[in-house]
Amino acid sequence: MEQIKIKDLTFFYNKQEKPAIENLSFNIEKGDFVVLCGKSGCGKSTLLRCLKPIIKPYGKTLGDIIFENEKLEKLSERQQAEKIGFVMQNPEHQIVTDKVWHELAFGLESLGYSTDEIQLRVTEMAEYFGITDLYYNSVNQLSGGQKQLLNLAATMVMGPEILILDEPTAQLDPIAAENFLGTLKKINDELGITVILSEHRLDNVLAYGNKVIVMDSGKIQYCGEPYKILEHNIDEDVLKLMPMATRIYYESGMEGADEKTPISISDGRRWLERLVKNGSKNVEDIEKGLDKEINENTKRNISEDINKKVIVKNDYAIKCKNVWFRYEKASPDIIKGLNFEIKKGEIFAILGGNGTGIPVYRQLQKEGIPFAAGILWENDREYSVAEALASVVIWEKAFEPVSDTTFETAVKVLKNCEKVICCMENFGTYQEPCRQLWKIAKDLGKI
Repeated sequence: MEQIKIKDLTFFYNKQEKPAIENLSFNIEKGDFVVLCGKSGCGKSTLLRCLKPIIKPYGKTLGDIIFENEKLEKLSERQQAEKIGFVMQNPEHQIVTDKVWHELAFGLESLGYSTDEIQLRVTEMAEYFGITDLYYNSVNQLSGGQKQLLNLAATMVMGPEILILDEPTAQLDPIAAENFLGTLKKINDELGITVILSEHRLDNVLAYGNKVIVMDSGKIQYCGEPYKILEHNIDEDVLKLMPMATRIYYESGMEGADEKTPISISDGRRWLERLVKNGSKNVEDIEKGLDKEINENTKRNISEDINKKVIVKNDYAIKCKNVWFRYEKASPDIIKGLNFEIKKGEIFAILGGNGTGIPVYRQLQKEGIPFAAGILWENDREYSVAEALASVVIWEKAFEPVSDTTFETAVKVLKNCEKVICCMENFGTYQEPCRQLWKIAKDLGKI
């Protein structure tokens, strides 16, 4: 059933001659999971805010937005509050009370619901989102991921028919972001709520959607199924936003194009495995292309960093001296007596066990220092974090020993790095190749 129909939508910001969005036309069906993507400034946020007139920016609007067979602007503020939920990018900008339970109840209280109805809805939502243990906590005690989850729960308690989210994971770490996106998929599947999401981490979210809208310069480049996105002419800059598997598939000349375009890591792996099985002559070329991409990216990152500023001897970006870290007061130490120095402009390879490298990854990313991570297993706690933050990730299948190919790749990347940080104290049987990498790095004077 058609829930939203947009016809020739154009929006001008106040005193601007060029429209922020121009002649947009598409339909959204009830229960759709729509992924909205494009470069920064392409008009994503403007479009999303136009879908909720209460928060629409000041300006001139042309065209029509039809919501359930009625013009959207005819909805009252109460109807908008109840039927159309909106989650902002920064969790801090949406929270208005001081306690978790009060934040959940705030919207319902504002609309005059009875105490019994409020208690029932709030209790149900707290249970559904698994935040009952945070019920009486101050919002200041919450992590960024918990705050955004609270915003989502407070929006859902209103009983919306459509959920709009403007890059809701932009302020979250990769693990919190992955958990948040998984919750959105659960809401869409179990409750049938229509989800419209703008997101920059397409590696994680594109496979969730049944519809993707690609925008560029205020216009729609593509609107349709994610798996068919490469059947249309996509701008090269926009293509860079696509998941790694999609980009590799495109760069390979789309060999095996009779199959669906891979839009996730698992899709890409299955496609490559089929190419190998079918004896494709292009597999070697794809591998060479990947090596070239890695080397070019590394060179580009180094060049960009050097061009930003002159690197002075002993000009350190990070100094760690006897650093210890644990997640909870009673939990075991994750980092024990870590010592290292990082000069500005250097590239790093990081070796670590399950979860030990995460704090280092985040610090390097925060400082704008490109790095390679490996060898990691798919089921490692830090795998998803590394995939999101690192320039290069060398990985192996879960519960499988490190192959010769993976090890050789790791050695090649390690030799191109300026320095190596090892977050491990002891190496297990499966981690013997990591111990060998550590020895190579030590022999090369990179540790």
